[in-house]
Amino acid sequence: MKDLVIAELYKFKKKNIFLFVVLFNVVSLIYALGAKFNWGWVNINGKYDLIQYVGAIWQLLFLLGLPMIFLLFNGANILGGEKAAGQILLEVTRAADRKKLISAKIISTIILTVTYFVSNIVFSCLSYMLFIKSSQYGSSKTIIFNDDNIELITTCLFGLVFIIILIIAVMRISINYGAIPSTLIGIGIYAVSMLISKIAVVNTFLPGYYALSQTAQISSSTTIKQIIVSIIFITGIVASCRKRLPKIDL
Repeated sequence: MKDLVIAELYKFKKKNIFLFVVLFNVVSLIYALGAKFNWGWVNINGKYDLIQYVGAIWQLLFLLGLPMIFLLFNGANILGGEKAAGQILLEVTRAADRKKLISAKIISTIILTVTYFVSNIVFSCLSYMLFIKSSQYGSSKTIIFNDDNIELITTCLFGLVFIIILIIAVMRISINYGAIPSTLIGIGIYAVSMLISKIAVVNTFLPGYYALSQTAQISSSTTIKQIIVSIIFITGIVASCRKRLPKIDL
């Protein structure tokens, strides 16, 4: 399994996927420069500590959706695209275990997504320390641990979990429908999830509720519910992938 994951990550490297993922996060540097030098298109109100700035940049990119669409397409292409191109047939011939192969693809895609999240934090921290801290928007305290910031961290983490679930779902769909249609379906699922997050009766059962709803009420009971629901979704989708791929004609 380890060798299969390394092989998938190597393919990402050869295709410069990691480079593209990191480049998305240059936005935080550009935004910080705009704040520092008062560029007209940058709109910042109030003062920010490090946690608030990092959280704001993550939420900005999350709402814009461009990095997520890129990750969705990559997830769909790693199954649907390679299936259409005959690449998976070659990999199955070498690995001789379809379930291990699909698990390796899912794990490598999760690693890529986490890399995007971590690099986003690193770039945002660097941007804050270089430009925001010394500007009129920098807080007198670099890091503030209060309830608002703890809730912001929670929101960002569950946003990451939602993206992972959505990517795995798109990978499952791509087994049957290919890379591009599955990516479009993934975008549709995201849009529907945004709508469901506004329905009070069911929204707390929606993975990523904290990140999708601007009026989300964070509590210990809802957090536990979100963790359980996320685990169920991830486990169910992965099991469906592992069950479906061995049955299809490659």
